[in-house]
Amino acid sequence: MGVYEASVSEDLARVLRSDPVTLRDPWPVWRELREAGPVHHSGEITIVTRFEDVRALAKDSRLSNSYHAEGARAEAIAARLEPDELAAHKEVCAFESMYVSRTDGDEHDRLRKIMHRAFTPRRMAELTERVEQYTTTILDDCVERGECEWMSDMAVRLPMMMIAELLGVPQDEREQIRDWSGRLARNRGGENPELLMDAHRAMAEFRSYVEEEVLPRRNELGGSELARAFVNAAEGETLSPKETTAQFVVLLFAGFETTSTLIGAGLLELLRHPEQWQILVDDPGFSGTAVEELLRWVTPVQWIGRVAREDIEVGGEIIPKGRTVYPCLATANRDPEAFVEPETFDLRREDARKQLAFGLGPHFCLGNALARIEAQVVFEQLARHFPEVALVDDDPPWGSNAMLRGIQRLPVILGPKH
Repeated sequence: MGVYEASVSEDLARVLRSDPVTLRDPWPVWRELREAGPVHHSGEITIVTRFEDVRALAKDSRLSNSYHAEGARAEAIAARLEPDELAAHKEVCAFESMYVSRTDGDEHDRLRKIMHRAFTPRRMAELTERVEQYTTTILDDCVERGECEWMSDMAVRLPMMMIAELLGVPQDEREQIRDWSGRLARNRGGENPELLMDAHRAMAEFRSYVEEEVLPRRNELGGSELARAFVNAAEGETLSPKETTAQFVVLLFAGFETTSTLIGAGLLELLRHPEQWQILVDDPGFSGTAVEELLRWVTPVQWIGRVAREDIEVGGEIIPKGRTVYPCLATANRDPEAFVEPETFDLRREDARKQLAFGLGPHFCLGNALARIEAQVVFEQLARHFPEVALVDDDPPWGSNAMLRGIQRLPVILGPKH
């Protein structure tokens, strides 16, 4: 390995272990990786960097979505665990194997058909009105208090309010749901034993909550229409209580984690580029188009995980069967072979909509419509009513993990309401 390749590998290792400093700006690392070649190996992981290859692999049935439970990386992690940790790891993996996002073939088709009931055009139209109401309420709350911490007040609160709508749970329970979601997300496949054991506890607590609280009240007034759709449908198109719990977790990730990052990092980038923010201020109705460029630029989910079911050739290299593969959405979304001047943030970009932030193919993100609606409404209302919004700190702390990097705090000054 040459000096340049070694440097790239060291930088990548910092990203993969979620180094907080590197998470602030991983883009130079992703650019170096893409320029180094279409395929890059790091330990048990193979990262695919270029747009056309990532696009093709997202639809390739030779890759399995069960990377959390099998494949080179999963096996290496399991081998390092103590017996009690390994038992917890297997239970968490078995639970996650029920996620629609972790299944393949006929089982995936069955689960996705059922899950789609939550995201029909009619349901999205109904939820749009609620997003508008909640966004107005949150902004007015901030004005009344005279302060706004954008992440907790809007980027986290709004998606959680919408998830509470979908799940049919009281709004005052949303913080507990967020806690379970965060503990499961931080696990990252069992790599850290402490986080693994905490995720195991969160899984048990969340399962008890859904099975003992949410499902029994599904037929009550105000109960979850989604829970009723999952459990009360025709034979062969229903979910068991355990499957229902698993899909609720998926909804948390699809409808909360990624949207929170988009709304948080989206505002940061808009205000870091005042000429782009002015485009929205001049025409708040342009927010729908602007969100596509924000998705490309921010890429809330940096990569998708897969396992090779057989040897696969990519960019002239063979990825062997059993290898853990990360088709990297972040590198693909800034590939100069796919986008004109990809390192320029441009809300008027004509080719932004082909970005891969939500994946592609059979596993295209179920929550994409809701995420787009929430971001569009937030930025439209903000540009229309608070055009003088300003950052308190343009270099905020980042955290979470490398795959789902998110801002921890983002205080802003809203300015006068117009």
